[in-house]
Amino acid sequence: MQLEFPFFGRVYTLSQRFIYPILILWVFLFYGNTIKNTFALDDELVTCTDRQEHPLVSKGIAGIPKIFTSTYASNEEQNYEYRPLVLTSFAIEKSVFGSSEAWVHISHFIQLLLYALLGIVLFSTLKTLFGPSKHLIAFVITLLFLSLPIHSEVVNSLKNRDELLSMLFSMLALRSALRFVDSRKWKFLLFTLMNLLLALLSKKTAMPMLLIIPIALVYFRSFSWKSIAFISASVFGARILFGVLKKGLIETEKIREFSIVENPAFEYSFVQRIPLFFDSVIWYIKQSILPLDLQCYYGLGSFTVSSAYTLKTFAIGMVLLFTLGLILWAVVKKVHTELSFGLVFFFLAIVGACNLIFPMVGIVGERLAFTASLGLCITIVFLLNQYSTIKGNIAPLLFMVFCVYSLSMVFIRNSAWSDRLSLYEADSSTTKSAKVHALLGQELQYQINQSWNDVQSENQEAIYSNVNMAKQAYENALHTYPDYYKIQNNLATIESSFWCDERAALSIFKALTKKQPDYQEAWKNRLVSLLRIYIVWKRNEAFLTDKSLNNDPIHSLDSLSSLSVLGLLSQFEERGKMFLADGLNPTSINELSAYASGQTSWNMDLAHINPPYATAVRQRLMELYTGKKASYNIVDDFRKQLVGHFVAPSRFAVISDSLINEIIATKSAIERKFPESKVEELTDTYLMNALRYEAIIAIHTHQIKSGKGKPKDFVQIGNSYVNLGDKDKAIRSFNKAISALRTVQSPAASDEITRLESYIQKINNQ
Repeated sequence: MQLEFPFFGRVYTLSQRFIYPILILWVFLFYGNTIKNTFALDDELVTCTDRQEHPLVSKGIAGIPKIFTSTYASNEEQNYEYRPLVLTSFAIEKSVFGSSEAWVHISHFIQLLLYALLGIVLFSTLKTLFGPSKHLIAFVITLLFLSLPIHSEVVNSLKNRDELLSMLFSMLALRSALRFVDSRKWKFLLFTLMNLLLALLSKKTAMPMLLIIPIALVYFRSFSWKSIAFISASVFGARILFGVLKKGLIETEKIREFSIVENPAFEYSFVQRIPLFFDSVIWYIKQSILPLDLQCYYGLGSFTVSSAYTLKTFAIGMVLLFTLGLILWAVVKKVHTELSFGLVFFFLAIVGACNLIFPMVGIVGERLAFTASLGLCITIVFLLNQYSTIKGNIAPLLFMVFCVYSLSMVFIRNSAWSDRLSLYEADSSTTKSAKVHALLGQELQYQINQSWNDVQSENQEAIYSNVNMAKQAYENALHTYPDYYKIQNNLATIESSFWCDERAALSIFKALTKKQPDYQEAWKNRLVSLLRIYIVWKRNEAFLTDKSLNNDPIHSLDSLSSLSVLGLLSQFEERGKMFLADGLNPTSINELSAYASGQTSWNMDLAHINPPYATAVRQRLMELYTGKKASYNIVDDFRKQLVGHFVAPSRFAVISDSLINEIIATKSAIERKFPESKVEELTDTYLMNALRYEAIIAIHTHQIKSGKGKPKDFVQIGNSYVNLGDKDKAIRSFNKAISALRTVQSPAASDEITRLESYIQKINNQ
C-alpha cells in the first residue's frame, strides 16, 4: 500500500513498509542527542543514580516481588504513588547492565526506544481507529505527536518513563478494543483488560482511558450496546483489578505532604479553583501547540494563580462552553467526527491535571499533557484536512516549518536536561519559580560539598563562584516564597559554612526556630553556629590589648563586625592543613594562594587588608618554603592585624561567658524538644576538636548543677582538666564519677569504675 503526499500540485508516494523505519529515525533525529545525558530531576525516585541507590531497584530482578508490594518511592516524610511497572523496568536494567554510571546512557537509549515504539503503536492504533482511507492522516498525526516540544520532559527524564509506559499500554488497549469489535475474537477483549491494567500499573494518568475507549467505539464503529457493554466491562474490570492488586499487595499507603511552594491552590476551595482550571486548560493548549518556553517545574512563581473571577475567566469559560457545544453538535449531526473526537480526547485526558478536581503537585506540568496532546494533534490535522487548498499546499509547508521550529526547541531542551545543574541553571534564568531556584541552590551546594575537601582536583575559582551562585539562588527562592523554611536553613548554612558569617546565619536560625519550633535540623544548626562563634571568638584571645572599643556582646548580633573575617582566617587555618598534606611546595602554595584569593570575594574587610591578603599569603608561604623565615603560623599575623585594638580583656571574658550561657540554653532547649537528638555529643565533639576545654567544663558543670548530671558529666570535666594540666581537679572529678557509678548496679558501671581507678593511678604516677 502506498501513502500519497500532495504538495503544491504534485503528489509524492511512500511505501508503507518504510513507515516504521521513518518513525524510528524521526525519534532519533529529535532525541538522539539525549543518549549522552546523565541523571536529572527526581530520577532517584525510580532508579539508582550516581548519588542514591533505590532500595528495591538496586536488587535488580530479585527486587521485583517487593516492588509490587510497595509505593514507587518513599522517604522519611512521605510515600508516593503505586507504579510498580516503571520500577520493574529499571530493576531489569540493573540486573542486565550493572552500575548506574554506565547504565544511565543505556537508560536514555531505552527511553528513546520506548518513545519510538510508542510512535509505531500509535500509528497502528490510529490506522485501526480511522480506517484504511485515512492511513496518511494517521501517519501525519503520529509525526506531529512525536515532534511536540512539550514531550521533551517525558523523553529526557528517566523519572517520567511512567508516562511513556502508561500511554504505550493505553494505545495497545484501545487497539485491542477496536480489534475485538471488528473481529469478535474474545482474546482481544482480554488483551484490552491486560493492556489497560499494565497502563494503570505504570501510572494513573491512564485513568481517562476508561471513558475514552468506549467513546472511541461510539465515534468510529457501528453503535452496538452489546459491544459497548463488553468493552466497558473489560476496561472497568482493569480498573477494579488494579484497585484489588494495590489494596491486596501494597504494604504502605500513599502519604504525600503538599505545600504552597508546589501549588498555592492547595489552600483553595473548589469554587476558588475554577479560575485556575480555565487558566490551566489554556496553558496546556498553548504549550502543547506552540510553546515559547518550557520549564522542569511550574510551581509558585512560575504560573500566576488567582482565585479571582475576572473578565478573562468568563471569556475563557465561554470559549470552552462554545467548544463543548460544537462537540455535542458534531456528535448529534454526525459531522466532523474525527475533529470532535480529538477535542473530546484532549479534554478527558487533561481535565484531571487542571486543578479543578484536586490541585496538582506543580501547578501545571509538561508531562501531564503527554497523552492529552494526542487529542490536539488529531484535531489540528483533521481541521487542516477539511480544506482542500490547505490540505494540498499550505498544510505540508506549515508542517515543515513547525518541524524545524520544534526541532530547535527540542534540541535546546535536550541540552538543558543533560544533567541536574544544566537543567536548573537554564530554567532559573527564565522563571521566578521558588522551587527551581531552590533546586539550583541545592545542586550547587551539593557540588560544593563534594569538592570542598578534595584539594587535589578542586577548582578554587569555581568553588567560590558556585557558593555565590548558591546564595543568590536561595535568595531568589525566598524572594518568591519567604516562608520556604528548608531554603532559609540552607541559606544560613551557606552563610555559616562557607562565608563564616555566623551573625547572619544565627539570625536566620533564630527566626526559623521561632516560626518552626519543631524543625529539628534548624535547632541543631543554630547550636552549631553558636559553637562556631565561640570557637572563633576564643581563638583570638591571645591577640587582645587594653586599647580597645567597648563593644556589646557578640551574641546580640550588633557588634564584632569582623567576626566573619576572623572566621575566614580560622577556616583558612583548618583547610590549609589539607592543602599541605604533601608538604609545602610550589603546587600547594599556588593552591593556598588561590584559596585566599577566593576568600576575599566573600568578605570586603578581608579584601581591603593592606598589603592584599592573597598576595601576603603567597609571600609568607614563599618565605617559609625558601627558608627565609622559620616555621610559624602565618594566620596569626592577620589575626594580630585585625584583632589588635578590638576589645578589652575584661570585656572579652564577659562576652565569652555570655556565649557559653547561650550555648547551654540552646542545647537544653533541643534536649527538651528532641530527647533523641544527641546534642551533648555534638557539642563535646565541636569543643574538643577546637581544644576549648574550659567550655566543656562549664557546660557539664551546668548540667550537674541543674540536677541532670550523670557520671559521664564528671568524666568529661575530668578529661578536660587533664588536658588543661590541672591534675588535682581532674582526679576530684573522676572520683565524683566513681561515686556516682557505685550507685549503678551493672557490669558496664563496674568496668567503667575499674577504668577510671586505673586512670587516676596513672595520673598520680606522672
